[in-house]
Amino acid sequence: VPHKETHQLLRSNSRTPELVIGDLGAQAGALWSIGAYRLKNLMDEYGQDSVTDAFEQIGLRTEARVRQVIAQWKDGVYEASGFTDDIVDPNKKLRLHVSAIVNGDRLTLDFSQTDPQSLGPINARPPFTRGMAYYAAIAMIDPGIPNNFGLARAVDCVFGEGTVLNPTFPTPVGFYSMTLSTVEDIIFEAISKAAGKPLVAHNASSGMVVMGTVGGGRRYVQYELMMSGNGAYDGGDGWTGTGHSWGGGSKLTSVEILESEFDVELRNFSLVSDSGGPGEYRGGLALRREYVIQQPSRYAGGSPRNLSPAQGVGGGLDGIAGAVTINPGSPDEQKYVGIISNVMLQEGDVVRVETGSAGGAGDPLKRDRLRVMNDLRNGYISPQSAVATYGLSEEQATQALSPKPEVI
Repeated sequence: VPHKETHQLLRSNSRTPELVIGDLGAQAGALWSIGAYRLKNLMDEYGQDSVTDAFEQIGLRTEARVRQVIAQWKDGVYEASGFTDDIVDPNKKLRLHVSAIVNGDRLTLDFSQTDPQSLGPINARPPFTRGMAYYAAIAMIDPGIPNNFGLARAVDCVFGEGTVLNPTFPTPVGFYSMTLSTVEDIIFEAISKAAGKPLVAHNASSGMVVMGTVGGGRRYVQYELMMSGNGAYDGGDGWTGTGHSWGGGSKLTSVEILESEFDVELRNFSLVSDSGGPGEYRGGLALRREYVIQQPSRYAGGSPRNLSPAQGVGGGLDGIAGAVTINPGSPDEQKYVGIISNVMLQEGDVVRVETGSAGGAGDPLKRDRLRVMNDLRNGYISPQSAVATYGLSEEQATQALSPKPEVI
């Protein structure tokens, strides 16, 4: 039975209370109608002690497997840093830092040297970082390991109070998702160093929120995590448009869903040429979307890494920063970099969102010539970039763009 006061508290703190309560109701329904039912059946069949002991054993096996692998790593301190923009001061970068401390069969991730918390909503609470730390540990050790409490027994996380990754009340955290891509980057970099594995270039990040009303006065929030590019690694290009680990590999919202659920029309959805961080292995590309607004709305979002685009590794170059442009190409064009909020939109306005892109890995001049020509043919890079950045000859560039003869 729903708790009336709790429900009202949640409704009063949401822009779309019907959706929030609906989501919670669906989760609670599955929990009680299916989860509790199956757990009760297990205990009826095997006994409560047997079931709880099995849970404990699964956790202990996870802990033992994680410790077994960590014990093979060389003891030491392995550091990594990344940056995100401070919303309050557009000329200031916030440093996120982690030290991966290997001591015997135990791994400690110390984030205490991260910069002090921001007055803007770019801060993130520790539970998000812990979850990403456990995920990274599994990814580096054995993706088949069950994800459970055993990880927390083998992997510690330490935070400095009052920092970007452990803010104190009432510091805002509304755009925490913008920071998590950088958190993921530095965790993987530090653990990769500890495990002696190839480094992965940093990922891109961007997102948007459009708020408005539809017929009958119903409010809506069009919330998109526009995952663009993943970082390249020593052995492969970064993926484009697949989402980051912290987002569960979330997919881009389809055009059909956006246009049917919200008062917008998409007139452009494309990749941004020359955006992926150059390297022997190229970073994932940036995305471009253009929305035609159907009624008065407000916009919030953007890219958090204008001052510090996604970093390349091993000689690979950085990705590019994202940008938001209102009414591009018109006399009243307005271009924004970084994260913005409460930008008023009118019916007929066009919002162009260009995400950031990911970093590359390795020297671009060492990239396989066929890969460069394929990128050029597919429009991922321009002829100028193919020649100047990747060292392709003008003859090869012309050959790549020449139409193939028809086979009769």
